[in-house]
Amino acid sequence: MRRVLMSVGLGLSVFAPFGMAVARPPLGSLALVIAPPWMDMDPVILASGGALVGPVQAPFARLAQSDDPDFAQTLLSKGIWAVGDGSFIAQLCGIS
Repeated sequence: MRRVLMSVGLGLSVFAPFGMAVARPPLGSLALVIAPPWMDMDPVILASGGALVGPVQAPFARLAQSDDPDFAQTLLSKGIWAVGDGSFIAQLCGIS
């Protein structure tokens, strides 16, 4: 029983943050955009009606913002891997 509880706890600690990261962002809030390493995300985000947020960008992810309700779906249709709520990551990075 103890091993089962430890396994469940470990699984939740690993997958819960990932689940929060890929939850769809509320309209007008920061979005965490994750793309394949071979894609230049910036033009895709800008062409989809978004604006880049923050001075430093990660290799596979960007923080973006858009008031378009279809922003996440547009990005996904252009080959972006995931669009999630970026508010938690922004707080960690000191972006408000």
